[in-house]
Amino acid sequence: MKGFLTLLAAVVVIASPALALTISQTGSFGGIPDITGPLTFNQFDDNGGLWILQSVQVSIAIQASGGSMHLDNDSPLPADVNFTYGITGMVSSTDVTLKNAAAQYIPLPAVASFNASTTLAPNVGDIPGDYDTTAPDGAMYNGGVVISDVQSDFVGQAFWGDGTKGFLGNGTFDIDYYATQWLNFSSTGGIEYRYNPATAAGMVTVLYTYDIIPEPYTILLLTFGSLLLRRRKWNFM
Repeated sequence: MKGFLTLLAAVVVIASPALALTISQTGSFGGIPDITGPLTFNQFDDNGGLWILQSVQVSIAIQASGGSMHLDNDSPLPADVNFTYGITGMVSSTDVTLKNAAAQYIPLPAVASFNASTTLAPNVGDIPGDYDTTAPDGAMYNGGVVISDVQSDFVGQAFWGDGTKGFLGNGTFDIDYYATQWLNFSSTGGIEYRYNPATAAGMVTVLYTYDIIPEPYTILLLTFGSLLLRRRKWNFM
């Protein structure tokens, strides 16, 4: 009886469905925007039909650091200033189709931005074009801290095979990244400003989640264990 239970336990362990497994691939990029380029990833190989793809998730992470805003009020009146500057990270591809189940393009752009507001005193004598950041009519904002953002979504199953290559196979495909600088500026008065862009660091990740189908010998062991269990039950009757 003990030997039979040991054998049965072994059969159950071998034949039990495995937990979902993952394959994660990440490509990195960096520099001072605007920058763009391709990142290469492996397709999902189903291992002869034994691996069943459950989901494809694509993510982009963007990080902004540094950069600066130089402000100078050349107006005889005080001026309120509000600004946001930073980096937007996006992806696209012709090799694969980046759309979710609702046929919307994914992932959304990741935006890492610095925000600030200030009030500058009336001009104290400097001239237009000198970008004098000396207080009280001037200021400089340094974006020395690191700001980051991540956007992620799942590719709809209907699109796994779309594109010139698709996600399925044993080859590779490219996803193009775009890191662009941007600025949103508003003020009252005669503000002149100069903007030094932040530095970008980013990553694009493709995550496959999949299950494994038991191999034929495993199925045979499961069947054999079931037969042994039934035979043992009959012997007790």
